[in-house]
Amino acid sequence: MYSHDSLMVVQNDWYWQVSIGRIFNPLYVKLRGQILAPMNVALFACLFLIFSVFFVIQILHLKKTVSIVLCCGFLTTFETITFVNAGFLQSMDLDMLALLFSVIAAWFFTEKKSIWGYIAGILSVTLMLGLFQSYIEVTIMLICLSLLRDVLDGGDAKKLFLKGLRCVALLILGGILYYICLKAALHITGVVATENSTNGLVKMKTLTVAKVFSLAKDAWEYTLKYVFIDSMIFHKTISKWVYRLLGLISFSGIIWISWKKQLKIGAASLLLFLLLVMPLGGNIVYVLSLGFKHSLMNYSFVFFSLLFVLVFDQLAADNRFLNIACRVVPLLCAVLLLNHVLFANQWYIRTDLYSRAGMSVMTRLVSDMEEIEGYEVGKTPVLILGHIDDNPASFWNDAYEIASDFLVGTSHHHAVSYYQTYKWYFENILGYSANLVPLKDAASYLDDPRCLSMPIYPAQGGIQIIDGVMVIRLSEDLRPENFRWS
Repeated sequence: MYSHDSLMVVQNDWYWQVSIGRIFNPLYVKLRGQILAPMNVALFACLFLIFSVFFVIQILHLKKTVSIVLCCGFLTTFETITFVNAGFLQSMDLDMLALLFSVIAAWFFTEKKSIWGYIAGILSVTLMLGLFQSYIEVTIMLICLSLLRDVLDGGDAKKLFLKGLRCVALLILGGILYYICLKAALHITGVVATENSTNGLVKMKTLTVAKVFSLAKDAWEYTLKYVFIDSMIFHKTISKWVYRLLGLISFSGIIWISWKKQLKIGAASLLLFLLLVMPLGGNIVYVLSLGFKHSLMNYSFVFFSLLFVLVFDQLAADNRFLNIACRVVPLLCAVLLLNHVLFANQWYIRTDLYSRAGMSVMTRLVSDMEEIEGYEVGKTPVLILGHIDDNPASFWNDAYEIASDFLVGTSHHHAVSYYQTYKWYFENILGYSANLVPLKDAASYLDDPRCLSMPIYPAQGGIQIIDGVMVIRLSEDLRPENFRWS
């Protein structure tokens, strides 16, 4: 389904990708092919995801068959994957490749005790950061879960603490190598790191100690709120109570295992530290990006579900309470998985219907444009003011709004979203030549009295030619801060 960013169809935004630090994306796209072919993307994405699941199972040392099934289910149905498919199809295989490198890095750091393994892990971190930086959170979460598992298995607390420090050092080395590669890529291409994108890295330069502590607190709270209070997925009330019940059972299970194995104070302290640091580690990019949130940056939250699975896998049904817990946990996890599947299919239908609505609207718009005297197809500059979602003729079905309001790129009600997507839709979907006014010149029309006095399309006069430019007014609100064209 071509929508939002994927309307680009031909992925030739190489300089943009380099400017936001995704320096290896152009290389991968060159190998895969620039034309966004859904079947090709799906094939590679599934392949990368399968290998990612395999390595996660190896890292967690899952023994029970049901645990492995639940692990596979959570990793493949989490809502982030749904959002990528619905609005960012061009990134699906890229994101899954970043996921694979993040998982491989954690596997080398935690499972392989050799210099070559550590080097391979560092290289994996570098590659992952050059594809999609937020997947560093997946590596952090897996390291935490691996250490937590080792503590529950009775591992030496001091050795595990040193292992954790080693993993942190290796992550930092991977980050340093990525930074060197980034600087080299910027120098070779002549691209300047973007300063006006919330996805960029430039904002990190403004971090201060005070900001770090404040953002760390917000990130920690945001993660717990997302998982246990304000889940985005379908049947929110059911989901949050299932998560809370699983959290309670898992915490009780950790206490039980700790008591049964008579963990020393050092091991218990390390266990508590890991549980407390996971909400921050799973959302560390929130801190590094100065509080930016995006629907594609939450995949690491799925590892809280894997925490439940890990504790369940460690429990032995050797008394009545544990016997009940071992039966209840898979059922509760199955409820969440079913919820994910129900949500995904409804969201895909929603996106498909809105895409069809977009086809109808844009086709009628082209027809009305050609009725305007003086308009020459492909020659007359075309300016679109406002947003189609705010158009009086656009119908919003509240029943379709089954997720949180904060879903960047997937919350719109037509295939088009920001300004550039109109050009892509004209050219790539309709095959129509439209000479869209460049974004840098379009803003100058926002204060033009003639544009402000125009009726709103499809009313008569909603399309006019002003100073040789065809102006189409789609909505009432033209204020720059509310003008969604990027």
